[in-house]
Amino acid sequence: MEFEMQLNKWYRFKDDKARLGFEDCAHQNARFSKFMKDGFVVTDKTSTGSISEIAVKNGTSLDVMRPDTMGYTGGGPIISFGDDEFKFFEEIPEEIEESEVDRDYACLVLSVGDGGYLIRQHHCTKEEAEGFASRWLHDNPKDEVVIIRALTRMTLKTTPSIVSNPF
Repeated sequence: MEFEMQLNKWYRFKDDKARLGFEDCAHQNARFSKFMKDGFVVTDKTSTGSISEIAVKNGTSLDVMRPDTMGYTGGGPIISFGDDEFKFFEEIPEEIEESEVDRDYACLVLSVGDGGYLIRQHHCTKEEAEGFASRWLHDNPKDEVVIIRALTRMTLKTTPSIVSNPF
């Protein structure tokens, strides 16, 4: 099955050899590759499947790039499907945003003779909790560890106030 680039997916050169191979395919590709070296997202394709527009990171924003904005006015796509230029690229796996990581797990530890549970690990992922529990039980084989998942977080917020009374 032939590799096909998809809209809204991130790509990068497979390696430096792939980048050089891409640059050798057409004279304008060397101009394009300097913008694409740190990865890019496909934002538009032609009816034939070639890539006509990409976006690249510029700090915290994305800059949309077309051949003319990259200094090439000769027409044509950035990455040609017909010239088999897709083979020089690979998809960049999606990174999970830190805010999307489920850190609602905690470990309660009951030590022999304590009579109650103590929170020993909190605000962690399930994998981190399991790792903690395994290490704890290895060091404290008579203890019991319960991994829990928070349903709701609640805090009490108070505003300090000064009360003055006359003497």
